[in-house]
Amino acid sequence: MRPATRRLLRRAALAYPCVVLSGRARADAARRVRGAPVADVIGNHGMERGRAPASAVREVRRWTRRLEERLGRTPGVAIEDKGVSLAVHYRGSRQKKRVRERILEAAGSLGDVATFSFFPSKNLFCLGDGGAIATDRDEVAERARMLRFHGSRDKRTFTEVGWNSRLDALQAAVLRVGLSRLDDWSRGRRELAAAYEQEGAAELVDVPRPRDGEEPAWHLYVVRTAEPDAVAAALSKEGVAARSYYRVPVHRQPAMAAWRPADELPGTESAARTNLALPMGPTLGHAAAAVTTALRAVRA
Repeated sequence: MRPATRRLLRRAALAYPCVVLSGRARADAARRVRGAPVADVIGNHGMERGRAPASAVREVRRWTRRLEERLGRTPGVAIEDKGVSLAVHYRGSRQKKRVRERILEAAGSLGDVATFSFFPSKNLFCLGDGGAIATDRDEVAERARMLRFHGSRDKRTFTEVGWNSRLDALQAAVLRVGLSRLDDWSRGRRELAAAYEQEGAAELVDVPRPRDGEEPAWHLYVVRTAEPDAVAAALSKEGVAARSYYRVPVHRQPAMAAWRPADELPGTESAARTNLALPMGPTLGHAAAAVTTALRAVRA
């Protein structure tokens, strides 16, 4: 293998299973795991390097294309885990030759493959477990259809061990109704996020703020505070439900011990330690004042 290709492989490190790597850890991946397949988790990548997830996805997709050209085969795919990101958009611009174009990009359109969850707690939901894969790569779509049906293409011959993972008609019918209301639900969530700002939540905790051009779906409204558990307990006494998520980050989980990065991940560790989700939903706009008042009483 030529040195240039080897360097590119070390930079990209795109295959399965998914392992949280970033910074020098990602660059050293091929050497450190002695050729075992590794992958970069984009959310973590952006958190550690202060970059927008969208730009990180585009970078990874460029890596896969360059590797495909050099190796003459597909080294992997850039996968967007968009479980709760339906109706997320980015409005911006890009330079094309001498003209700067305005662009509108939707979550799920940046990578090679996007996965969506329709679990009842998601922004678009069905009545039980459900999900979808979106891709513009024919070979990925064909393989996904085969694997979801026990690893068979014709119901007679089973070439791989797959799953029984088809979305049934009832769930699809529920989703079609929800899809027609998704924009209104997303608007309600954005209005609640704006109401938290207007009520002064930013004076009490670190609130999430989108970058220019970003239109979040606000599945959760996650703030950061030095003592989230104490604040959540105090809010509960005021009648406000709040909770923290993912206290133990992925790279600290026992299942990931064999692929734990050598470098520290201070951004990830800080987010796990300080996060607190305040009430968020499409019909809770009226609650912003009460939640902020309770938060102010707790912080007093």
